Amino acid sequence: MSEITILDIIYTFRYRWKLFLSVFLLTILLAILYIFIAKPKYEIKAVVKADIFSNKITGLKLANDYQGILEKQLVPMTPIDKVGSEIELIKSRAILGKVIFDMGLNLKAKLPEGYHIAFRKTLVDTVQQEFRYDVSINNGKVSIFQRGDEICAGNVGDTLNCNLFLVAIEGNGSGGKGKIKFIKPSEVFEEWKGAVSVDQEGLTDLINITVSHDSLDLSREVANQLAIYYVNYETKVSKGLMARIRDQLLVLLDSTEKKIKFLNKYLEEMKMDTIPVLSFALDAMTDKAVAEALKWYFRNPGDPKLKNLSKEFTKRQFKYYDTYELYKTIVDDRNKIIQALHEVDLYEAGVVPSSYVVAWASLPSEPVWPRKKLILLISIVFGLILAMIVVLLYDFLDSRINSPLQLKRLFGGRYPLFFSTKQLKKYLLLNQWERIYCTGGKLEGIEIAPSMEAAPAVCINPRGLDSLELIQMVRRVGEKPIVFLFE
Repeated sequence: MSEITILDIIYTFRYRWKLFLSVFLLTILLAILYIFIAKPKYEIKAVVKADIFSNKITGLKLANDYQGILEKQLVPMTPIDKVGSEIELIKSRAILGKVIFDMGLNLKAKLPEGYHIAFRKTLVDTVQQEFRYDVSINNGKVSIFQRGDEICAGNVGDTLNCNLFLVAIEGNGSGGKGKIKFIKPSEVFEEWKGAVSVDQEGLTDLINITVSHDSLDLSREVANQLAIYYVNYETKVSKGLMARIRDQLLVLLDSTEKKIKFLNKYLEEMKMDTIPVLSFALDAMTDKAVAEALKWYFRNPGDPKLKNLSKEFTKRQFKYYDTYELYKTIVDDRNKIIQALHEVDLYEAGVVPSSYVVAWASLPSEPVWPRKKLILLISIVFGLILAMIVVLLYDFLDSRINSPLQLKRLFGGRYPLFFSTKQLKKYLLLNQWERIYCTGGKLEGIEIAPSMEAAPAVCINPRGLDSLELIQMVRRVGEKPIVFLFE
C-alpha cells in the first residue's frame, strides 16, 4: 500500500526510540528544574459582601424622585449588573488607584541591611516621570538626596516630607547607603492592576479580592485596604450625593420663598383694587348712590357702558384667580422642597454601608505557584507531544533511510516491506522463490543466491543508506522483483 498507516508511524518511533526518549526525558527534566528554581507565588485573599442594596442607589433614587423640583437630574438611573459593576469599581482608580496613592506603592526602595520602609504615602499623582533618590543612614540619622541636594532629613522612625512623598524608615542596622525610586503613578497602577484579581464567588453577592505580589506583607495590606476602601466608598458617595441634593434644594427653596412673598403681596393689592371697582364705576356713570345704581343696572342690562364695565370686572377677576392658582402651585412646590430636605436629613443620618468585610486577608501557608503535580503532569503530556513532533520532523528532514515512513515517501509503497526474516520467508514461499539475493549478507533460514543474476528476487536492507544511494541501488537491480527488509 502507498498510504502511510498508523503502523508505519509506530515503527518509525520504534526505530528512533532514542531520539523520542531523549526529548521526552529532557522536557520532564526541564520541568523539574523549573519547580526547584521558580520563585514561589502566593495569593492573599480578602472577601467582601457586595453592596447589592446600595445606599448609593437609594440616594440616586431619592435624587430622581425629586427631579421634578430640581433643576436637572443629578444622576441617571440605569439598569446595571450590580455585582459586575462593584467588581469594576474595586479595580478602578476610584478604589485601587486611591489605595496605591495613599500607600505610596509607587515608591521602590533598596535600603541598607537592617532597615525597611515602615510608612510611605504619595503626595502628588500627576507626575509624568521617574525620579531617583540617594538615601544615607548614619548614626540614626536619615538623609535623602536628589542629584546631590538634600530634600529631606530626620531621625530613623520619623516621617519625612520629601516634596512628592512621605516616608518613614525604621530599623537598627549599622547604616549605609541606599536608593529610592519614585515611579510614575500611572505605570504603578497598571502593574498593580495585573497583581490584583477581583471576581465573584459563584452566584453569590460575595466578592474575592486576591492579590499576588512578591511581598506577602504588602499583598496582605493591599488586599485589606481594598476591602476597607470599598466598604467606605459607598457611604462616602452617598453622603456626597446628599450634600449636592441639599445644596440645590436650598437654592430652590430660597427662590421659591421670594416668589411666594411677591405673589402674596400682588394678590392683596389686586383684591383691594377689585372690590370698589363696580361701586366706583356705577357712581361715576349714574351720579346716584350705589343702591339706586344697582336698580338702574337691573332695569337697563343692555347699556353699552355697563357691558364694558362688566367685561373689565370679569377680566380682573380671571387675572386674580390665575394669579392665585400660580400662588398655590408655588406653595405646593415649596412644601415639596421642605419635605425633600427633611428626607435628605433623615436619609443621611441613617446611612450605613450595606457592604462589609466577610474575611480579612491573611498570610497563606503554601504558595499557589509552582504547583508541582500540575507542572509534572503537563510536562509529561507536553513531552510526549513534543517528542512525537521532533521524531516525525527529524524523520522528514533526515536524508538517510532509518524508518518505514521514509521508504514510503521515497518509493510510494511500490515494493514490499518486511520487518523480520520470518515475514520475508513466508513471502518467498508464497511466491515459490527458493532463494533470494540479499545486499546485507546472510539471512537466518533463507537460502542466499551467490549473485544478483542467479536469484529470482533481490532483498535490500535500506537502514542507514542515503536516499540517493538507495535509488541508485534500486536502478541497478533492473527488472527483478525487489523487497525491503527493515531490521
